[in-house]
Amino acid sequence: MRIALFSDVHGNVTALKAVLREIRERGPFDAVACAGDMVFLGPSPEEVVDILRAENVKMVRGNCDDMVTGLLPIEMEASSDPVRLERFRAHVEWNQKWLGEERLDFLRSLPVTLTFDPAPGQALLVCHASPASTHRPLPRPDLLRAEGEKYYGETGARVIAVGHWHQPSVTLLGEQVALNVSNVSIPRDGRPIACFTAAEWQDGIWSFEQYRVEYDLGPEIHRIRERNMPQPPWPKLEE
Repeated sequence: MRIALFSDVHGNVTALKAVLREIRERGPFDAVACAGDMVFLGPSPEEVVDILRAENVKMVRGNCDDMVTGLLPIEMEASSDPVRLERFRAHVEWNQKWLGEERLDFLRSLPVTLTFDPAPGQALLVCHASPASTHRPLPRPDLLRAEGEKYYGETGARVIAVGHWHQPSVTLLGEQVALNVSNVSIPRDGRPIACFTAAEWQDGIWSFEQYRVEYDLGPEIHRIRERNMPQPPWPKLEE
């Protein structure tokens, strides 16, 4: 079984197309899955959702998807900062306008987890942050090493594939593996290079390869201006 995995597209259609093209070139894959945050922060949320659906990409919800659809209160992310809270509200409303009700309903209908199960005891579980929450914890490698069993130990999965932290990593948690499949958009190192992961189960063993994919950021900058996208609440992700 081979699965292509990525996360955190954030409305960046140019980066998404580059990643899907690279996945096709490195295929075949038995499935392609996105670990949440398809929308928010980028200028093309409706195109991203439409392409993912047309390409039959399996999806789970992320915290940003849940904020846009109303499943996660904005205050959960910005309650202590009134300026940031207003930016969140403006950005959510802008995304809702471009997505429309049918796509919003589709995003609400997505599950929090997906499971690929090649053999007993070898399941790969996909979620954005954890099976219990789309926004907690932030799956940093240091946190996973210290507390990963608390969040993922009861899943019974051999591999837990997450996003949310915008940085690729593979972290051993005893008999489990926490795999950050990483981001299509907004990498923590600030470089406009997308990322995805290829996971393969063969002869009883999971193996992983993580790739970075270059793309032209120009069309996204043009679309931001063309669509008068509000200032994002996170101007950049800090190291």
